[in-house]
Amino acid sequence: LRDTKRSSQSDPSIEIRIHGSKQSTDVGSLNWYYKTSNFAPKGTIVLIENLRTFLSSEEIFPNAEIAIRYDGIISDEIINVVQQLEGTIVIAPDYDPVGILSYHRLLSKIKNRTELFVPRDIEKMFESYSNKSLMAKNKNKSTLKSLLNKDLDDPAGYIVSLIQKYNAGLEQETLHD
Repeated sequence: LRDTKRSSQSDPSIEIRIHGSKQSTDVGSLNWYYKTSNFAPKGTIVLIENLRTFLSSEEIFPNAEIAIRYDGIISDEIINVVQQLEGTIVIAPDYDPVGILSYHRLLSKIKNRTELFVPRDIEKMFESYSNKSLMAKNKNKSTLKSLLNKDLDDPAGYIVSLIQKYNAGLEQETLHD
């Protein structure tokens, strides 16, 4: 496995999983994959930050046609590629300021087709599993300040309110507990 702390902005390796075929592919360029494979999804595309969630994507997102894994702040490359595709784009980030920033960036480019995946019991998950150390990171602190000055939609605003209430973030690993 590659270093998950390396920035996806500078590391062009992108992992994709095509649902229904059990195919998981690590490609150097998502554009290259679509041009050489003759595969263009028209259904739901889910963008996933966590490797474990990505590997379980068919179970967690059974209606998605394809899953794409990213790390940290979603890369411009991924945004540009999914912007050209048809279908709904669902983003499943960590529920911390950086994850919400990724959703906001994606939504600002692809407004009518982007959705934030919010588990129905997310507040209970924050109560039980949130991680205060995430908010101790300077990057999350400054990103939260930045988010508070943006015009967030209701799902993002709700997650930001939970982050503030619990002074913590929630990592996707909690979806598996």
